[in-house]
Amino acid sequence: MLSSDDHRPFNFTPPRYGPLPSPTSIRLLKIIGRKSRSCLNPLHHNGKLIGPPPSICGYPLIQCTLETFELADAPPYAALSYTWGSPGPDWATRGNCIDLTREDYGPATKWPIAVDGQLCFIRKNLFEALQQFHPDKSAEDVDRADPDDYNKTRLINAASDGRLWEVRRLLEKGASVGAKDCFGETPLHYAAENGHYEIVKELVSAGADMGIYDKSGRTPLQCALHRDRGEYRKVRKFLWDEKFRERVLQLHHKEEEEWQRLSESESEEDSSDEDDSDSDDLSDSSDDEEEPGPGERIFWIDAICINQDDLEERAAQVKIMSEIYDKAHEVLVWLGEGLTRAWRLQAAISRVNKEDGDLDELACKWRNSLTHFIKEGLGEHEDELPEDCILAPGEIEEMAHWLTRAWFTRTWVVQELSLAQRVRMFAGPFEFCWPDVLKFLSLMARVGYFDNSTFWRLDDGIRNQDGIGGDCCEAWKLAEIRLRTRANASEWALLDSVFSHDVHSSPAHKIMKAGRLSLPVILSLCWTFQSKDPRDKIFSLLTIARPLPESDRIQIDYSIPVERLFTQVGHQFLRGSGDDAMYVDSNGNPESLEPLEGLSYVQDPYIGPRGRMPGLPTWAPDFSTPHVTTRIWRRRFSAASVATPSFSPDPDDDSILRAQVLLWDEIVAVEDLSRREDSFSIDVPPWLELILQLPEAQYPTGECKMQVLCRTLIADHLWDEDDAELQERVKASFRELLAWELANEVEDEGLGEVCHPHDDVWNLVTAARNTADLSIKGQEGQQPGFMPAVEDINDIGKRLPAVVEENGWCSFHGPDCATYDDGSTFRSAFLRVYRKRALFRTKMGFLGLGPMYARPGDVVALVAGSRVPVIMRKARKKGKRKGHHHSDEKARRRSVDEGRYKFVGEAYVHGIMYGGALSCREDGDGFETIELL
Repeated sequence: MLSSDDHRPFNFTPPRYGPLPSPTSIRLLKIIGRKSRSCLNPLHHNGKLIGPPPSICGYPLIQCTLETFELADAPPYAALSYTWGSPGPDWATRGNCIDLTREDYGPATKWPIAVDGQLCFIRKNLFEALQQFHPDKSAEDVDRADPDDYNKTRLINAASDGRLWEVRRLLEKGASVGAKDCFGETPLHYAAENGHYEIVKELVSAGADMGIYDKSGRTPLQCALHRDRGEYRKVRKFLWDEKFRERVLQLHHKEEEEWQRLSESESEEDSSDEDDSDSDDLSDSSDDEEEPGPGERIFWIDAICINQDDLEERAAQVKIMSEIYDKAHEVLVWLGEGLTRAWRLQAAISRVNKEDGDLDELACKWRNSLTHFIKEGLGEHEDELPEDCILAPGEIEEMAHWLTRAWFTRTWVVQELSLAQRVRMFAGPFEFCWPDVLKFLSLMARVGYFDNSTFWRLDDGIRNQDGIGGDCCEAWKLAEIRLRTRANASEWALLDSVFSHDVHSSPAHKIMKAGRLSLPVILSLCWTFQSKDPRDKIFSLLTIARPLPESDRIQIDYSIPVERLFTQVGHQFLRGSGDDAMYVDSNGNPESLEPLEGLSYVQDPYIGPRGRMPGLPTWAPDFSTPHVTTRIWRRRFSAASVATPSFSPDPDDDSILRAQVLLWDEIVAVEDLSRREDSFSIDVPPWLELILQLPEAQYPTGECKMQVLCRTLIADHLWDEDDAELQERVKASFRELLAWELANEVEDEGLGEVCHPHDDVWNLVTAARNTADLSIKGQEGQQPGFMPAVEDINDIGKRLPAVVEENGWCSFHGPDCATYDDGSTFRSAFLRVYRKRALFRTKMGFLGLGPMYARPGDVVALVAGSRVPVIMRKARKKGKRKGHHHSDEKARRRSVDEGRYKFVGEAYVHGIMYGGALSCREDGDGFETIELL
């Protein structure tokens, strides 16, 4: 502790953590403001304020102290919910989209605060949050930039105009002397240029950087040399002559006490005219030392209040994390800086919430808004609301940046938001009213805002490059989980008007009103959420999930290897969630996680340098890695669901999963992927080559091969055997995709590079149309088939140059990125399931869609109880490859490997998805016990 006579705000010794007294002890961070009577406040000398707060690099130094409390004593505090890294959307900071000006949010850049008189370094996003929630922060943000006035702050304007008293007032409130306008000029630049000598002294005394450059490359001294205004000679000498400046500042500090005395006197007169209670609060000290005094705020912040280098303490604090957030009187959600036009969002939220009376009308207005945004984009009228729309283009753009900010995809915020008694949400100086946000999210969810097809249009699939950054609906998932976990009656009542209305154009799941969610359900809902330590994906959700039975108890221990923890949780995940679910269907039945459904969550990321976690069993889901494509598993499928599930961990090695499996078929050929790009691309000729290799003229189901190809490429997402009209729409949509993609494949009128020889493509098209696009009777149908004619492709090829010149060619949407798609077209359904998958052909003549790293020789298997088939690969025992082995040794090794497989992934195999492979078998007939490694 520093004495009240010591003017040093900190020393350079890193702060040290002492051990917490008990398992239920917590540290709380008290931020000391200007009016605090704490001995750590460097502005107090002999009981009096002595001047503006000290600054480092133009930022007022934040003074804090750490104090220890028992949770049972109910100390008054707010918990901060934020993200450690950059607060902006992940997709906006990668590749060509990276904003180099935001790199300072990385772990290598630290920002100083003073904790118990010692220097402590924190990440920038947290530093900005502490600035925002500092007790000296005025109700009116003193650093708010005015977009209509070249982004100038109040301090910049006061310094430019020479208003000395206002400059002092703003500095007292913590205004930043390092703030810049759109020209890169600081308050010191303007004060120096206009010859405001006294203001120049105030700013430099408060820590203003005299060597900073504006966008024209000028320092404040150069600004003073540029114009002969005011007391320019004094300003130039002060900024140029270091010795002169030191003497002036020494005299300046002696003037501070007199200035402060006059300032406080005037403040008391002003406050007495309005309300006498404030002055009483300042003069009376609180009897309860735990209560924050005047000019103080108390927070629980994980990065500071937990010794992050102590694994035992981290584990102990995580165990009581739910209590920490539950007992906080409020949780402050910090979305970070950078959302400069949040006023757009606030206006949009208010407008949408007033439309809760007719959700079909709201859905129509939303579709109109999105269509207008897609076709017209942004421009000078982006803030104007188009006719029959609910959102302006600028509001849609701002919403996309708001709801995909990093906070919404951080795993820990699931717990932090779910347990909060009171939620307050901030983006810079803007505060969002949580009840308004909750209602807004629910309304937009009901009208289809969070559908994948919507967001693929908004950002051309950027977020889907590797799944990181979310699947666009995390904000609503957070709200849903809070509704179930917190069970706040007023929040449920707020949404009654939303949930009681059906939206015919966009049917939605109904949230199941029940208690806390089971761990398997909450993990499935939070698959796209991220955490710095992969173990936190489990530990953070474990504390808000239903209690586990004793036999499944998971120990919160950061010394446990990640793959071991994921294996333990993987066994529970594969067992399903029983009768627990987030949603219920139209009949009121819970849509629970079924046994073995967890296998559909196993995907190899296979994106760039990222791969599957080393040491993790092939059957175990990687809970820390988001999916790169949509799961095939759906409740309408029943490939092996008639068989009784039978699976369990090996009693001697829980990394091995033993299961009853029917080894049904073998892959003999896989789609040629040599021309497939890693991100996403469509290459039609290999599809045609594969179906033309199928052995029979007709498929085993009696369908023509082109129809089989159509249904396989979308994993039967849109097809309905009882709806002939829908089938015709799907057929036409599929035919259109083939025509455009094939026209783009070949060189026509100098377009692009030749991907396939021209004649080869036409030969494939002709062969597919003549031999694979037949009706069940074997006659060419009178109606257009699934395969476009060569003439149709040529016609599109003639239109293609003009289309490419006007709109370009989109890998996701082909020739048209400017048409609203509600997810009912072949292309949109195809995009969901084809990414990172490939077609394959089996020995028995079936066509399937599976992981793109499946290969000939892999086994198509049916796991008893599973709704979809899976691909497995025979295990090979690792050993020496050189030399000769005795025949007995080879036989022994073959017997060891017998019945042992590696899991590759789920698959769609046309013709067996609805139980066709088991239709002539008794329950269990042909199934055998195998081991998945």
